[in-house]
Amino acid sequence: MRTLLLCSFCLLFLSVHSQDVFMAPYNPDVNADSVISTPDLLGFLPLFGTEFAAAEMTIDGQTLSEYIAVLEEAAANANASDTVTVPLMPGTAPGEMLYWDGEAWMLVPTGNPGDGLMLDGTTPAWRAQRIGCTDMEACNYEPESTVLDPSACLYTDVCGVCDGPGEIYDCGCQNLPVGDCDCNGNQLDALNVCGGTCLEDVDGDGICDDDGNDDCIGVVDECGICNGPGAIYDCGCAGIAPDACDCLGTPDVDQDGICDNIDPCIGVDDSDGDGICDDADDCDGTYDGCGVCNGPGPIYDCGCSDIPEGDCDCAGNQPDAEGNCQDYAADTNGDGLYDTLLEACLNQSSYTFDDQTYDVVAIGDQCWFQENLQRTQFANGDDLDAFPAGEAWNNTLEGAYGVYGDNEAEVETYGLLYNYAAAADPRNVCPTGWRVPTENDWQNLIYETGNYLDAGALKEAGTLHWAAPNSGATNESGFTALPGGERGFGAIGDVERGTAGLFWTSDGGGGDGGRSVRLEHDNEEITVSTIGASRGQAIRCLKVEPSFGCTDVNFLEYDPTATVDDGGCLIPSHPGCMDDGFEEFDPQANVDDGSCATLVGCSESTAVNYGGYEYAVVGIGTQCWFKENLRVTSYRNGDEVQNLQDPVEWSNTNSGAYVAVLNDNALAAEFGYLYNGMAVTDSRQPVSGGLARGHR
Repeated sequence: MRTLLLCSFCLLFLSVHSQDVFMAPYNPDVNADSVISTPDLLGFLPLFGTEFAAAEMTIDGQTLSEYIAVLEEAAANANASDTVTVPLMPGTAPGEMLYWDGEAWMLVPTGNPGDGLMLDGTTPAWRAQRIGCTDMEACNYEPESTVLDPSACLYTDVCGVCDGPGEIYDCGCQNLPVGDCDCNGNQLDALNVCGGTCLEDVDGDGICDDDGNDDCIGVVDECGICNGPGAIYDCGCAGIAPDACDCLGTPDVDQDGICDNIDPCIGVDDSDGDGICDDADDCDGTYDGCGVCNGPGPIYDCGCSDIPEGDCDCAGNQPDAEGNCQDYAADTNGDGLYDTLLEACLNQSSYTFDDQTYDVVAIGDQCWFQENLQRTQFANGDDLDAFPAGEAWNNTLEGAYGVYGDNEAEVETYGLLYNYAAAADPRNVCPTGWRVPTENDWQNLIYETGNYLDAGALKEAGTLHWAAPNSGATNESGFTALPGGERGFGAIGDVERGTAGLFWTSDGGGGDGGRSVRLEHDNEEITVSTIGASRGQAIRCLKVEPSFGCTDVNFLEYDPTATVDDGGCLIPSHPGCMDDGFEEFDPQANVDDGSCATLVGCSESTAVNYGGYEYAVVGIGTQCWFKENLRVTSYRNGDEVQNLQDPVEWSNTNSGAYVAVLNDNALAAEFGYLYNGMAVTDSRQPVSGGLARGHR
């Protein structure tokens, strides 16, 4: 078929069997390629019921090309006429319809075929083609469609589902039924076998209970008994023999529960069971907590004693002139133990250590040195480095001290100057029980004593040591701060003696600096700032927070962390051997002092009779050992240990076994027997230690 240029608009009436009238697309360019060709005409070819041939197709006696030419000419004339309007219909899409209603061209949407009219405007006679699935084998066959669209047809899958996915499920056309374990309708049995026949496996051991193959419906205990209680007896799976005292079969002639080999009282009573025969027992009974035989225990005012004569309490306090007990601590909850300090310095006005006495003062709930520190060691005894001002002092990273102006005569008054490393060192440059204060400790001193304290309240009054004017100095707190000055960094040297008092805290300021408290002679301000760690300043020590407890090492209640005795030292300690398995046993001992040395019944003169043979024993530390290798051939309960002499049988056995060295029983007297690991670990226990073949 020849190609035609696309007309601006075309109306096509096709006559098929004179009684039918079809209105075809006015714009035949269905594929919108700007030419009319065979693909554009395929849509209405089935209307003719025969193969299309361009030369044979006529419309109103004209060929298609002639008819289109006439329409184009008519359109051109119509556009020039004042009486006939033929719109160009801009934007009309391929496949839309036009018809002439006698006055104008009308657009007919293709989606409403029933709206078409005959040319004369009479009864609607529209019939248009419908493209769809015309295959009767399809499950969505459309009898009203006239043109086949293969892509529109759907077909039933092997499972009978229209356009279904096919046999994609566990069982082809369906999933595995709930409760079944396969597609044949089988279920899991008690052993989780699909389609199996086992009805029950109560103990879950994988052996079917109902086929007679499960020897124990339950659990076999370590003694080999089905659902047995286990090794709960004195000797594991058996009790102690009636004529023995232990599981080794050691005799107990007097049946007092003490083996004869360690019983010091065979045939003699030990009524209190303390291991000492009554005829030699100093105490027929028990010692109480105070070491008194059958005593009442610590029932007195001070536990095991009354309040000492001259004291007014168990903490050793003395009554004042009016007879009142001058406690420095109080029992606030009435439990008989001191738990609250009444005076932060424990009624002490000074503290002495390293042959140096420092005045102390209680300010609020804190206790402070009234003097600057002059110590040259840490609390553990390590020495601080001593440096004069200069390069060595500036460069050291270790704790160090210096003397202001190298004038030793003023150390007694102003103390020493320390670098920050000394103040912050965890070894503590203050004495035990005291510490370098933190910045928060200084804040508590200033704000939490009940009144705000300025520098004047902390500075020593007058101008004996402070330079004038020593503003506001009253020393009302008793702190007695002195103007010790400081050692500057670099080449500055020692400065500000008499005009400033500077004190380290134990807090770091970040980097290589530390936090410092500063008081000055010409104002009443207290400043805290971060300064270089190599500068030298004074240190004031602060008493650590109290810890209440027994501070007397001679009592059982002794608490090494306690700093204040709370009156709780009640029971005097009695060091000694507390283990009655040793000859050094002291029944009065309540503190083990490590004196237990000689095991009872484990000396060179002692022997253990076991399995018809006497074994020599030896005490080593807290253990008692046979001095010979074991030579028994049966377990403790009397069952025989199998004797396997063939190496292959020995290697393959899963049971306990023994053999003589070189398979020669005559050598057992010297070397004992060799046992495999199963004999050692068997609950019947032939031995107390493990021996494997070829090893002692």
